[in-house]
Amino acid sequence: MRYIWFATITRMMQVFTSLNNPIVEASLQAQMRIIVDDIIRVYGSDCTVILAGSFGRGEGSVKMETGKPPVPLNDFDVYVITDRRVEPSFHREMEQKILRDLSQLTGSELVRDKFVVGVETVDRRSLTRLLPDISAYEMKAASQVLHGPDVRGLIPVTSRDIALASGAITLYHRTIALLENVEPEYLESKQYPDEKRLETVRETCKTYTEICTSLSLLGGFYRPSYRARAQEFQKHSSQFPELVRLIPDLPEKVAKKTEMKISSDFSSIIDEAPTKWLEARRDLAICHRYFLSRMLGTEFNQPWTSFCRESERKLKWIFFFEYLSFILKQRGIHGSPFVYGANVLFQAYDSYSFNRRIREFGRVPANTLLSLTSPLQSIYLATVSTLYALRDDGTIDEKLLSEGTGYLEKVFKTSDLKVDAPELWKLTRDNCLEAQKLYFIREQKRVF
Repeated sequence: MRYIWFATITRMMQVFTSLNNPIVEASLQAQMRIIVDDIIRVYGSDCTVILAGSFGRGEGSVKMETGKPPVPLNDFDVYVITDRRVEPSFHREMEQKILRDLSQLTGSELVRDKFVVGVETVDRRSLTRLLPDISAYEMKAASQVLHGPDVRGLIPVTSRDIALASGAITLYHRTIALLENVEPEYLESKQYPDEKRLETVRETCKTYTEICTSLSLLGGFYRPSYRARAQEFQKHSSQFPELVRLIPDLPEKVAKKTEMKISSDFSSIIDEAPTKWLEARRDLAICHRYFLSRMLGTEFNQPWTSFCRESERKLKWIFFFEYLSFILKQRGIHGSPFVYGANVLFQAYDSYSFNRRIREFGRVPANTLLSLTSPLQSIYLATVSTLYALRDDGTIDEKLLSEGTGYLEKVFKTSDLKVDAPELWKLTRDNCLEAQKLYFIREQKRVF
C-alpha cells in the first residue's frame, strides 16, 4: 500500500519540460492520462506504459497558442511493456484514437500539424534482449513510468554498450527531417511559407542536438540529456580537430540551438528559415561524413558520390556488427566468425521481411528475390544522396540525384516518368520518405 501511494505521488509530480510552467505541465499531464487510458483499453491494466524521448527526459518542446492549451511539437515516444499481443490493425486504431482524443482536448488539428504518437510495444520477456541502441538505453535511464510496475531495471543495456551505428541512425533521421522541410523553390526564392517556418527552424535546432548526440558516442561522453550532452561537448570538442577546423563555432551552435529546443523559443530565428535550413544542412553534411568516416574507416575528404560508394562496400560488414556481437555475448557466444555469420543471416532475413512488408503497402520490391544486404543500407545512402543533391540555390546535382535513385531501386521499383530535375528530385525525396517509414514501421520493438 505504501509503495502504491508513493508511486502515485511521484507520478503526480512528473515534469515533462524544463519551462517551469505549471500550466504547461498540467496540460501535458492531462494528455498523458488520455494516452494511458486509451492504451489500457487495448492492452489491459496490467501493462506498463513508459514515456521516453525528450518529454520522458523532461526536455520536451511545446507550442503555445493564445486561447489554447500547449501542445507538444512533433511527437510523444511511448512504450507499452506487455505480454498481450493484439492485431496490428487494432494497434493502429488505438494510435488514431489517441490522436483524435488529444486533438479534442487541446483544440488543435494534430494530424494536420504532423504530430505523431509513436506507441511501440515490447514483450515483457524481451526486455533483457533489447538491442544496444540509444532508444533502449534512454527507455531505461531517461524516461518516466506513466502506468504500471517499473520494469526498466530489467533492461541490461548501459551507456557503454550503445553501438556507433545508433549514432549513424540518429544522423540519418536528421537527414529525413531536413528533407521533409524543404522544396527546391524555397531555396530558389529564399522564402519559406509562414506555416512551414516553425517546424523548419525547430528541425534545424534538433539537427545540432543530434550532431552532438552522435559525436558524444564517438567521444565517449554520451549523457541521456540534451543539455548535459551539449555541456560535455563544450569540454570535449578538442577530440574532433577536423570538425573544429571546418566548423569553428560548432560547440557554440550546439549549445545555443540546444537551449532554443529545450526552451521552445525559436523567435530569434523563425524569420530566417531558409538561411538556418542551409546552415544546418551544410554542418550536418560535414558532421555526417566525418562520423561515417570514423565508423567505417573511410576517407573523409571526398565527394559524396565516391563517399557513398565506398560506404556501401563497408556498411554491410560493419553497421550491424556491434548489435549482433552484444546479443551473441549475452548468449555466451564469442568470436568474430560467429558475428559475421549472424550478420549474413540477419541481413537476409531483414531483406525478406522488408520485401514482404512493402508488398502489403502496395510497393513492388526490387528484382532480387533474396538479398544478403539489409535494405536499410540502400535507403540510408539514397536519402543522403538525395538531400545533398539539392544545391543551395534550389538547382539539382543530377549526377548525385541519379546515385540516390539508383540506391532506391535496390529496394523497390520506382516510376520511370520523364520529368525535369526538380520534379525528379521531389519524386525521389518522396520515395525516400516512404521507404524509411516502411522500414521503421514496428508494432513490436526489434529484439533478437
